[in-house]
Amino acid sequence: MQKILNEWLALELGPCMGLNDLILRPHAVYEKALITQKYKAKPDPSSLYSACKKALQLPYCAMYGIFIVNDDLVEIDAESLLELFINTK
Repeated sequence: MQKILNEWLALELGPCMGLNDLILRPHAVYEKALITQKYKAKPDPSSLYSACKKALQLPYCAMYGIFIVNDDLVEIDAESLLELFINTK
């Protein structure tokens, strides 16, 4: 997840507004950022797309709410993770 955030930040399209949306729909998030920022020259998103594809091979990466972005660092939201496990039993 940190790799995905790093790739996003390298594109200089602004802050990551939703890590789960970015991993699940990177093309849409990228296009929306281009429109929002009104970029004339499109940065190459291929490294971002590749990182998202690899991360989706891991089952926990697509789980909503367990990862948060804090000062450009991906952290696990321990409370959300605990709640997820408690509610699945």
